[in-house]
Amino acid sequence: MTRIAMDQYSLRPNMANVNQAAQDQDMFEQALGEPVNENELREIAPRIANDWRSVARYLGFGEHEICNIDANNYGAGRGGIEETALQMLIRWQRRNGQQATRRILIDALRNAGFQAVAQELEGNIN
Repeated sequence: MTRIAMDQYSLRPNMANVNQAAQDQDMFEQALGEPVNENELREIAPRIANDWRSVARYLGFGEHEICNIDANNYGAGRGGIEETALQMLIRWQRRNGQQATRRILIDALRNAGFQAVAQELEGNIN
């Protein structure tokens, strides 16, 4: 009986650590809800360039708008697919303002198959 009582006490969580973990999680959730910034978009664009259209669809762009972005940004002297991906992200950010959050972008990246990029963006929040 004494051994069981000791094991129960050793498994009791340290409340200071629990409270700190809860605060850290709250801060992380708050940061996810903040608008994405242009530097973050510039880091992401080259990594999604080969399939930026898929990300665009998950960010709410329709096919006509995707075609317009492509036509306006891809071509000789315009920066190619990386610049096109960046311009799509910037258009999304400007169109949505404060609602262009990290959480929405991370979800779109994951849905489009860019788990590593999404995870890296989340990691930069901490």
